[in-house]
Amino acid sequence: MDVQNYLFSIPPHKIKLGLDRTEKLLEACGNPHHTLESIQLVGTNGKGSTSSFLANSLSLKYKVGLFTSPHLVDYKERIRVNSNQIQEKDVLTFIEKHKKDIEKIKPSFFEIMTVLAMWYFKINNVDICVLETGLGGRLDSVTACENSIVAFTNIDLDHQSILGETIEKITTEKSEAITQHTKHVFCLNQNTKINTLIKQKASQFNLKINFIDNVFEKEIFLYLLGRHQQINASLAFDIVKHIYKNNKVSINLNSIKASLLKTKWPGRFQIINQSPDVVFDVAHNSAGINSFVQTLEPHIKEKNYIKKTLICAFENNKKINDQIKSLTKNFDEIICVETGIKKSMSAESLALLFNSHKTKHNYSINAAFKKIKGITEKKHLICIIGTHYFGPFIHNLYNKSFAKI
Repeated sequence: MDVQNYLFSIPPHKIKLGLDRTEKLLEACGNPHHTLESIQLVGTNGKGSTSSFLANSLSLKYKVGLFTSPHLVDYKERIRVNSNQIQEKDVLTFIEKHKKDIEKIKPSFFEIMTVLAMWYFKINNVDICVLETGLGGRLDSVTACENSIVAFTNIDLDHQSILGETIEKITTEKSEAITQHTKHVFCLNQNTKINTLIKQKASQFNLKINFIDNVFEKEIFLYLLGRHQQINASLAFDIVKHIYKNNKVSINLNSIKASLLKTKWPGRFQIINQSPDVVFDVAHNSAGINSFVQTLEPHIKEKNYIKKTLICAFENNKKINDQIKSLTKNFDEIICVETGIKKSMSAESLALLFNSHKTKHNYSINAAFKKIKGITEKKHLICIIGTHYFGPFIHNLYNKSFAKI
């Protein structure tokens, strides 16, 4: 059986909301989540990075399962134990064992991956799981895993057509990840509206929230750059300290900090080539682009580039009009492309948003990448942003694997 083709052929090819199918498939697999301690990451941006921060620092003492989404090149990137991704043979074992259950329950691809992760973590005897929510919280399959810790990263506007048009509606949807199974809640200290709504949800279960502020303003991170990553690391730091203390595990706090400072997570201001510098960032919504620009500007100032080129693609439903000005200001040349996925904004429509003489839209992705591969000027910066779907093109162009973190 071609496992990847089987998984990707599962209908329908769209998001399925609700916990019912996940709960049924978990039950068919023996409810592996019942004997696993797990942390659920909820939010708009920063879930993947924070998950990696957590997994890296918890692995100092524990065997850690990590479930994230989406992937960049290989679907197996989504499921890892102590940084090593799941093997094809293990996926095949799961599918062969539960193919009838899958055909009967009819879960989505994401729901299958969620249950596969929990099954895999169980058979590998992991000590703790870090699970990234796919979308929202109330109806996301990760919430079905009955997580003892729920942590909230940055919450902002995104996926409004599904989660609601206002920050209040989006926060309410995400706060529903807190359930009767939750024992502890951690949250980045955000605006009053967001904090209040999450507190209200937690209070239904007599839970107090640990609100987290940035404690890493002076530290130097080796790979995950930018103030937003300092904040994500601060959230992870507080959770890790809590887990070690709660389990009476002796560990030096400086060891935890050191592991956070050297944590990697691909596609987050990732420098994939040097001289010329090529940066890949999956920033795909307004908050993500703002964080990208805030990280980019001091980087540009420090490096003193001769020329700066942006290659970008976004989905149709992304409201990024307010971020166009800051992107235009920071680049000399902007190449708009489209990924070819169903939701991709056309290159021409994206170019119209920029409305600048700097903008070009007559390139395919392959042509655009061929162009940047031909750049030899060492002081030229190329940034590639807007979507995870750039992953395979970057992999092919730079022989860059995202399997190792």
